Amino acid sequence: MKRILTCLCLVGFLLAGFAGCSLYVKGDYKFQTKDYDGAIADFTAYLEQKPDSFQATYMLGRAYLEKGELDKSVATLKKALEMNPGDPEAILFLGVAYVAKADYENAIATFESFEDPSRPLLEKAVGKQITLLKIDYNKKLAKEAVASEKKLATVKPPVETYAVFYYEDKTPGKNMAAFQKALAAMTISNLSHINSIQVVERLRLQALMEEMALGRTGIVDSKTAPRLGRLVGAEHLIVGTLSKDIRTDTALASTTRRKVIGNAALTVKRDNFFQLPGAIAAGVAEMKGIKLTPAEQSAVGKVHTKNIDAVLYYGQALDAMDQADWKTALELFNKALQADPQFELALLGRESCPDDSSSGTGGMGQVTPESLKNSFAAAVNDQAAADKAKKDSLSGGSGGH
Repeated sequence: MKRILTCLCLVGFLLAGFAGCSLYVKGDYKFQTKDYDGAIADFTAYLEQKPDSFQATYMLGRAYLEKGELDKSVATLKKALEMNPGDPEAILFLGVAYVAKADYENAIATFESFEDPSRPLLEKAVGKQITLLKIDYNKKLAKEAVASEKKLATVKPPVETYAVFYYEDKTPGKNMAAFQKALAAMTISNLSHINSIQVVERLRLQALMEEMALGRTGIVDSKTAPRLGRLVGAEHLIVGTLSKDIRTDTALASTTRRKVIGNAALTVKRDNFFQLPGAIAAGVAEMKGIKLTPAEQSAVGKVHTKNIDAVLYYGQALDAMDQADWKTALELFNKALQADPQFELALLGRESCPDDSSSGTGGMGQVTPESLKNSFAAAVNDQAAADKAKKDSLSGGSGGH
């Protein structure tokens, strides 16, 4: 991932003078040889002469990162991005610096801003690391919330926050387990299109339920939901049950009022299961008196897929991910997409699911600055190899000869 700019600097000899450029070249050499103190000194001196140099600012930020001066690294890399908004490398190393500071929230937001269409394999690698970071971050939040439960009892969650819990499976054979997680994920997706509310991510709820030993059962009802609502910081809690013929009974509970403030029941035939996420989301909006715009109505009622097999594979894939079984999760996401290639949530799941090359096994601290840099470097190398192979095939042979 390193940038070798010596040639650019040689051109710069004629344009900017030997002395200034030699400072940059010396700084770059010292950085590559891990003399970070020397690199910091040379890049700083160069920037005194050329304060608008993006490349020197970027490299100074990286040198601070390698030296462990994390606050300076973050400030310098942010300054580099002000000079060159959206620069892929600056974004990556700013994210790494935030991880080194254990600032997961800013790390996730930074990595989510990463775009580099010319290197799709790197984009995928970033997406997979975001998933691992979110798992880490949400487990950290869950532990902190449970440890601070008494203090949180006096804190009112933001009014327009919503959490969708897994619907309890009340079918005779308890055969709706895969559908539980898929339904929650699809409903969260539909609700997220209402601009006036904030919806808690499924990964955060999963982390909390695991911390409270509810991860495998997922049993949360209108009586127990307010406790989890406080812990996850959500005022409105969507809970319910699933029964035969795919009947859903939905309750909208209030965290602070500790009671149910609305109910809705819906029964659909198995072949019409796809109506449920949109109907639940629209029903919640109606219970709360939220007036949806035409655009919101369309998005809230979105049908994710009409293929029941795709949904069940998707739900199984989510469950495998929750157990850090990346290989099985990827296989199941692929099966969901084979059943319905247009199933966007399954595609997003596959693209963001860690694989065997990803760090982490689902435990805390699985993402480190070094694991990130190694993952990104491997993706860059893989992309270069793929680009070369494509070029060679187009030219009719190796190297175009």
